[in-house]
Amino acid sequence: MRRVAILLMLILLFTDMAPFLEGEVTDTFLISDERFETVRIDFTGPERNNSAKLEFPATHIRSASMSITGAEFDGSYPEGVELQVRNSFWRYDDQGYGALGQQRTFSTGSQAKGAVFHGEGTQEVELLLPADADLQSATIDITGYPYATGDLQPYKLGSSDTNGGSISQTPDVLREADGDLHVVWRDDGDLENRLINVDAIIYRGQDEGVWQSPKLVASTTSIYDYPQIVQDDGIIWIAWLYDVSPGRIYLTSSDDGGNSWDPAFTVQVPDGRYMYDYNFVADDGTLHLLWSDSGNMSGSGTDYDIWHMYSTDDADSWSDPVQVNSASSTSTSYQTRLFANSNNLHAVWTEYNYTAETGTRYIVHHTSSSDGGLLWREPSPLQTPGDSDISGFCPSVAAATIGASNYVYVAWYEYSRSSLSYEVQFRRSTDGGLTFGPVQTISDEDDDGNYLFPYAPTQLLAYDSSSGSGKVKLAWSRFSLFGTPHSVIALSDNAGGSFGDAITIDSGAPAAGRNWVALDDDGESNLAAAWGDRNFVYGADMDIASASSSDGGESWSAETIHSDQYYESVESSSPALGITQDYLHLVYWDAGEVSDNGNNAHSDDGDILHRRSDDNGQTWSDPGIVSNDGAQLIYTPRGSYQYQPQLAGSGVYLYAVWLDRDPESNYYVVKMARSTNQGSSWDEPVTLSQGYVYSYKPAVTADGARVHVAYQENYKIVVRSSDDYGVTWDSSRVLSEGTSNYSPSIGTSGDRVHVAWETYVTSDYEIVYAKSDDHGHSWDEAVQLTNSTSQSAMYASLAADESGVYVAWRDYGDYDEDGTSDYDVILQASYDNGDSWQSAIVVSDDDQASRSNGQAHPAIAANNGLLYALWMETPNSGRADDTWVMDLERSNWTERTPSEHPAAVYYHTLEPYRSGSGYNILLFGGSNAAGYSNESWIYYPDFDWWGESSSQVDPSARYMHAMAGDWNNVDSEGLAVMFGGYGEDDDGVFGYRNDTWLYHGTRDLWEKLTLTTHPTSRYQHGMAFDNVSGKAVLYGGYGQDEGGTYHRFNDTWLFDFETLEWEELDTGTTPGNRSYHAMAGDEAGRVITYGGYLDGFGYVDDTWVLDTESSTWTDLETGAAPEPRYGHAMTYDRANEQMVMFGGYVLGVPPYYMDDTWALDPASGTWGKLDTEMAPEGRYFHDIAYLPGSELTMLFGGYTATSYDLYMRYSMDQGQNWSDFISVSDHEDTQLATSNELPALVIGERIFLAFRDNGDIDGAGSDDSDIFVRATVESDFPSGPSLDISADGTVDWRWSGELNAENSPITWDSASSPGAQGSSFLQELEDALDDADTFIDPYGTEMARLRIEVKSDSRGVVWLSQLDVRYTVTFTFDGTELEAELQKRVDHAQDKDDELATATLWISSQTAGSVIVSDLIIETDDCDLELTQLSLTPDQPDQGEDVELVTAVRNTGDADARVEVTYWYNQETPSNEIGSSERVVPADGDEWLLGVTWRDVPAGSMDVIARITYSFPGDPTATEEEYKKVVHRNFRATYPEMYLEEFALDGIAVEGLPVDLFVRLNNRGERSGLADITVREFNSAGEIIMFEPGVKVKVGQTIQRTGVWQAHDISRLYLVVTDNETGGIVETQFIELEVMKLPRLSIDTLEHYPQEISDGTTVQFNMTMLNDGSFDIVGNLQLELSKGSYKLVTEPAYLASVEFDKGGTQDFQFSAVFTETGAQQLGKALYGDWQVDVRLFNIQPQESTYLGIWSPTDLEFNDATYTVKVAQPPDLVIDPGTLIINPRKPVAGESAEVSFIIYNDGESTATGRVRVLYEGNSDIIGDFSVAGGDMTDVILEWIIPLTFGGEESVEFQIFDIQPSESSSSSALLDNSASLTFEVEPAQIAVRPATENDGDFKSLLVLGLVILVLVGGLAGTYFVYQRSQDDALLSQLPPPAASSAMGTAAPVSIQCPSCNTLLKVTTAQRPVIVNCTGCATKLQLDD
Repeated sequence: MRRVAILLMLILLFTDMAPFLEGEVTDTFLISDERFETVRIDFTGPERNNSAKLEFPATHIRSASMSITGAEFDGSYPEGVELQVRNSFWRYDDQGYGALGQQRTFSTGSQAKGAVFHGEGTQEVELLLPADADLQSATIDITGYPYATGDLQPYKLGSSDTNGGSISQTPDVLREADGDLHVVWRDDGDLENRLINVDAIIYRGQDEGVWQSPKLVASTTSIYDYPQIVQDDGIIWIAWLYDVSPGRIYLTSSDDGGNSWDPAFTVQVPDGRYMYDYNFVADDGTLHLLWSDSGNMSGSGTDYDIWHMYSTDDADSWSDPVQVNSASSTSTSYQTRLFANSNNLHAVWTEYNYTAETGTRYIVHHTSSSDGGLLWREPSPLQTPGDSDISGFCPSVAAATIGASNYVYVAWYEYSRSSLSYEVQFRRSTDGGLTFGPVQTISDEDDDGNYLFPYAPTQLLAYDSSSGSGKVKLAWSRFSLFGTPHSVIALSDNAGGSFGDAITIDSGAPAAGRNWVALDDDGESNLAAAWGDRNFVYGADMDIASASSSDGGESWSAETIHSDQYYESVESSSPALGITQDYLHLVYWDAGEVSDNGNNAHSDDGDILHRRSDDNGQTWSDPGIVSNDGAQLIYTPRGSYQYQPQLAGSGVYLYAVWLDRDPESNYYVVKMARSTNQGSSWDEPVTLSQGYVYSYKPAVTADGARVHVAYQENYKIVVRSSDDYGVTWDSSRVLSEGTSNYSPSIGTSGDRVHVAWETYVTSDYEIVYAKSDDHGHSWDEAVQLTNSTSQSAMYASLAADESGVYVAWRDYGDYDEDGTSDYDVILQASYDNGDSWQSAIVVSDDDQASRSNGQAHPAIAANNGLLYALWMETPNSGRADDTWVMDLERSNWTERTPSEHPAAVYYHTLEPYRSGSGYNILLFGGSNAAGYSNESWIYYPDFDWWGESSSQVDPSARYMHAMAGDWNNVDSEGLAVMFGGYGEDDDGVFGYRNDTWLYHGTRDLWEKLTLTTHPTSRYQHGMAFDNVSGKAVLYGGYGQDEGGTYHRFNDTWLFDFETLEWEELDTGTTPGNRSYHAMAGDEAGRVITYGGYLDGFGYVDDTWVLDTESSTWTDLETGAAPEPRYGHAMTYDRANEQMVMFGGYVLGVPPYYMDDTWALDPASGTWGKLDTEMAPEGRYFHDIAYLPGSELTMLFGGYTATSYDLYMRYSMDQGQNWSDFISVSDHEDTQLATSNELPALVIGERIFLAFRDNGDIDGAGSDDSDIFVRATVESDFPSGPSLDISADGTVDWRWSGELNAENSPITWDSASSPGAQGSSFLQELEDALDDADTFIDPYGTEMARLRIEVKSDSRGVVWLSQLDVRYTVTFTFDGTELEAELQKRVDHAQDKDDELATATLWISSQTAGSVIVSDLIIETDDCDLELTQLSLTPDQPDQGEDVELVTAVRNTGDADARVEVTYWYNQETPSNEIGSSERVVPADGDEWLLGVTWRDVPAGSMDVIARITYSFPGDPTATEEEYKKVVHRNFRATYPEMYLEEFALDGIAVEGLPVDLFVRLNNRGERSGLADITVREFNSAGEIIMFEPGVKVKVGQTIQRTGVWQAHDISRLYLVVTDNETGGIVETQFIELEVMKLPRLSIDTLEHYPQEISDGTTVQFNMTMLNDGSFDIVGNLQLELSKGSYKLVTEPAYLASVEFDKGGTQDFQFSAVFTETGAQQLGKALYGDWQVDVRLFNIQPQESTYLGIWSPTDLEFNDATYTVKVAQPPDLVIDPGTLIINPRKPVAGESAEVSFIIYNDGESTATGRVRVLYEGNSDIIGDFSVAGGDMTDVILEWIIPLTFGGEESVEFQIFDIQPSESSSSSALLDNSASLTFEVEPAQIAVRPATENDGDFKSLLVLGLVILVLVGGLAGTYFVYQRSQDDALLSQLPPPAASSAMGTAAPVSIQCPSCNTLLKVTTAQRPVIVNCTGCATKLQLDD
């Protein structure tokens, strides 16, 4: 290319320009390596184009210039045009310049200009045009707008009433025998009102199958929980938990089927504390309560324990509580359930468990009682121990006798911490709960949701059906991660052995939640279920549903909804306004239900509602739903501007944006919906933001088809745009940098889009702004608007129209320069569409204290030439300094206005004291504007005057202390005692105080008491005077105990005014650990405390009374009471004998700060709310005191509710001047919401404002938040307006009459346009341009100022807009700055030895349009060159040598030249090129050398050629002779000789491992050679493992090349070296290989003896291991047996340094003992398959030379393929049905055959013996053997005893069983069988006596003696043997007495399982005894 360039330059030098220019000329632009004389850049938007380059010789610049003009492209001319060459600029970009070729702005830079007339007058408007412009066309619009006004129409209610629903939950259901259903639940609505701080118990029942209306059973502002309903003896009972301390259960009953209910009463445990939960069960005349209580009734601490008590007299009296869980337990137990059937009770619960190994777990436990709850078995866990991942929750229990078995069932949720999911699990017991079978998982894959609190209980029912099959029904609440939640039931028809698939009880409709399913049945197939259901059909609030089944749960009736009650929604908020062609529109967030859209009772399902008005907001359409989320859950804004919807209208289109919850990610996302018919209908919403990123604060603007939405995405500002009315959207554009950007506001004007937002920079919030010139597709870099004056600039609001762009924000800076920083609304304006900004002005500050603090969230709007600003203001502080008195008898408050009074204060105390003949009030301490106070003030009621105390000593500054005065000290000193608080001590250190001060009223003196006994440090406590004891009472508070722990107190203290000492009162029961309560005492000695904050419950509404004589606190049942609150004040009115309470702070629904007055009759314990005509403003932390003399209650100070006001100002001259302040919230009943949201503001035909207010205005009611709309009244339009274009006194355009919205805008373009006075606008401009004043800007552009004079005969606004002047003009970019910048590029190129200098021509435009640059001229110096000589060194080289070629060049021109010389041999072709050389040749006429090295020259005859191939600058006089030289030479031929030095492996070849190999070559020839090296496996045909082509081998130099081979089993490697030049083989060679193998270990054999293993078996293992490798190795052997998580240790378990020879084997022997009861305590886990785990590790070679070949960590042997089976122990059963004796009537003394079948249900083979038990005797008759899982026929002989005759009963028993059966207590129950049969007596012959009878008799006597001796010995042996055979006898005490053979006296024995004493009266031995305590069966032998 450079050669082409020089030729071009040579040509250019000889063009027609040569006569005019002395040097070389560049006149083309370089674009993409092509040259152009003209550059035209078509801009589609803001762009800085650098495609054009200036390329010119790097020589001296003589001159430079170019021309610029603008042209239309894509309907637009370029604005902000700039040309830049380095630091040289030309610009057409200043305020008012407009576009290059088109003027659409006025001199201010705005596209419209308003002339504001306050009456008849003249205004001047100016525009700019180039002085040399050739005008082509011109047009302008003139519009009449009304004069701005701040007069507002009355409030109009914009929102409407909607159903807010209520939260109904925790239902229970009862099914009566007649089929009627009854449902009870907890609700936060009381059937009339819904308050979130109310708990109501609601009941609904059927009467003969017809549902009756719901009934309110009870309600409280405290906590009612978990209602339960049961029936017993025709009475229906409802119970519920009163969830405070001490906890109690409320009961009520109905004996008429639920039509009426008796008054509720409480069941309270004397020493109980908090009740966590409970279960209420009725069973055959007995009521049972099972509950979890944190009271220390057991003495084991205040952990939650499980307790039980019962009543047999309809709850009139109750048994003493009995602890059910372990008495030694110190863990929390809760979620308890009870089953009762007569005396058999079963309880389950969840118990908290923590160990260092497993962490936190919750484990389900079970226990039972067989005596009605007097005694309970030791609890047992039902879950796997030791598993730290799982916990059990919400168990349920049921029991049933099915056949002959006592079944117990337990179900629960098992929660996995790792997966955050649950399973429903189930276990059953067939022996009454003594043991439980394996766990069954009942839930399935649909139960995949997270298990969330509150825990919904499982439900179990069980019974023995009429068909004899056991029915079990298990219901639970199914949570699904992605599906719909359901209430489901699973059924079992085989006594819980297995369950079918879960059956859905509910309707299956989409729902946000379903939980707390309750179940009841009739003991057969009729079931009833109730559950909480958030079905969207019923408003999406949790309702109570029920259904019934008549087929055992297989199918269910349609559900009935019980709690779909109408409660008016309490919140409408976050309004936005918009205007379309015919309507004013309002959208807002609403919590209620419209057209089945759901409600917001759960704070997760509000909606965006829309209404429209066609009469300027006077009436509104019915609300419609914009958000249209259906089953989706929208956010709750809670009045936050971050979540506020926004609205924009254009034509008939309307666009709404808001925040929603993404259903999959649960993140906030931006939703948009549009209406194409002015809100008549809305399209389906679309999501604009990302799903897994938090988005906030959407803003929207629209102009025609273009819609733009800005929002905050995480902490970046993002904009999305649509060009087709919101149908499609481009990708998001990120505007912001950094990570702290918030709250965008967006607007449009003309083609520009504007966004402003707040960002956190360094340490402060700033306001930044960005704009887009291409409809939002690209954005300029953001600029900061705020300056150093700004502090904490937030809440940007942007408005834009043709007149300008305006940004307002709230700022804390001192913009008004009054030396004080306060919150103000600041505004900054741009009149050139955002290109530059005016100085900031203060909109809101007017030096009034009420309007100089807390301005928040300004809203501004611009349109029709008007600019309005709206903002909310708050006062500086809520402290009050007002004095009020109340006459209780008249229920009237009156404000007093003493001239002097204490500073505004709260947290202070008031106390009356006697002074002379009257009473005064003492005020002390508190918090005022200066901080904590120690001021004492005295109020003199007779004079209505406050005066400061003159006490010389004052307590230290403090607040939240307490005082009490001595009423009885009437005639002495008027004493009052003060204690504690928070404040300074004597050293100035702040903390909780424990000092006591006494005030002497008559002396006005404070005295500090030094006491050794006193309450601990605290504040927030209460004090009152006890009139009976004459002492002050202190209770509770928050502070630090003596151990240094901070907490609330529940202690009671008395202060004695006589002894001046404190004593603590032991009251037993207390009102709990509380603070912020109020106290007062009456004349009867009743000290009352009310409300405050109670640990565990928050703010409460309970009332307690203290009797100091009995030292008891009692919780008063007051009925209706004030709402729970804190910060209230209370005193006792002695004249009316009433406690008076005022104010306080209430959580929940506004107004929060209460202004209600209540009176309590302490005698009856009833509260009443007073209806007062006037009352102090709502407040808290005030104080009140009673004035005995005047019988008035006096109030002072406190913290009042923060009041809010809306203010507005307007400007008619683009923000330069502003109206007075206008109060928007001026209604007497206004209660502006204490919110953080934006008011809405929009300009149409009038100004419209919308805001949220809690006031009862326009019929809105005062119990909710509503949206109100206000509009300005109509105003004046300009009359008789005219225009004088040249301001020469000639009217060029005039309108006759009023110019208003009906007849304007008027377009003036031609002479015939309306109002034109004979000329077109173009003609008037041309005339004005000729005579206009001009100025020249810094870039040499001459501009003309054209002045337009505007007149009006009346007030109004004449609006000039749509200015469009088209013209042509050409400007020149030249000058010394441009030449200097080009010369810098020359200098830079020369420094780099570059021939060409280059410069980028940057062409910029801020808008679409075309910029044309042409007529480029750059003139530079040239050169004159000659190549003078060519030489070779050496002059005659041989082949292969290197030769130096040198040339000389001379330059006699004007400029130094960059010269390139190229060298060839024989011919000038690329293949023969030797090289080239270049350098700068100075223009000094000397010879300068250039050269190259010709390496490795070839042989033969050569022409060597040199030529100048390039120079820069060019040489216009160059010739062939001057540029070329040739010389001739002959080169002699030479040869290389390469050979192999070595080919080898660098290491040992081990199969599978890499090994290095290397090849070394040398050269003993005359020149270098090239070698190709190839290494293959095995031979020349093998796989190539190394290939190195073209390796250069120099003469006498060894070169080495290496490779890597992955070794495997082959015999050799093959090398071949070839000559790269000739292809001949240089050398070949083989490497013979021996590839070794890594150790390969395996188990050759593994056997064990014996083969059959059972409990107690010692097993010997023999193992042989094989090493099939090439190395002798040594390693460590580890042996183990495993079964899941269980391990058995072998002997030995570990062998160190075991050697294995290569190819050899090694034998090992080891053993293991298998037992249930060993150190492992395996129990039943012993049985099954055990895995033999063999591990050989740390494997090393025995020879050190092989170390490092492998890593021991990578070579490890593990084997677990061998298993051994441990068989279950034998389980033997004699089948009594097969027991036969033959003959059927044997003869006594003769032999009989006995046969029966023995079954072995176990897995182990068993052997044993058989014996016959009869009359205390035992005959062993034989042996048996039976295999596991098999049976055997036993046939034995038995000699019938001689004593038998007639009907006999015997028992056949198997014993001495090896191995032993299971150790369970039921093992012996089936090891015997009884048989009754007839026996023929023995026949003995009788003969007459003879003389030999004497001898016979002697023999007979001797035989009998021998028989007795033998029998005795045999009996002794038999007893000994029986004692060895039967282990049970060792556990039994000896009989109480003995008797003759065959009989036994009554004995008492003790059960070894439960220690129950049992009395045995039968004489039969052996005998089976059934334990009454635990149902264990015991055998008693002789």
